[in-house]
Amino acid sequence: MATVTSKPLVEEIIASNGEFRGDPVVHSIVEYRDTHGHTCYGLNYTDEDAYRATCYVNRPKTIFVRRER
Repeated sequence: MATVTSKPLVEEIIASNGEFRGDPVVHSIVEYRDTHGHTCYGLNYTDEDAYRATCYVNRPKTIFVRRER
């Protein structure tokens, strides 16, 4: 799992169906608000969702799930 704050980076990962420059393939992306109210994006590399609602992850919403080709 990884967290990014760059929407253009997330859009690039989504456009390439989860693949990004030699990094592990992203299974899903969850958009959420952090404790300061900033938008963050959680990258899940497996089918386990590591970004459930907690005091650090507010209003999580899955915005991408990799589709098999």
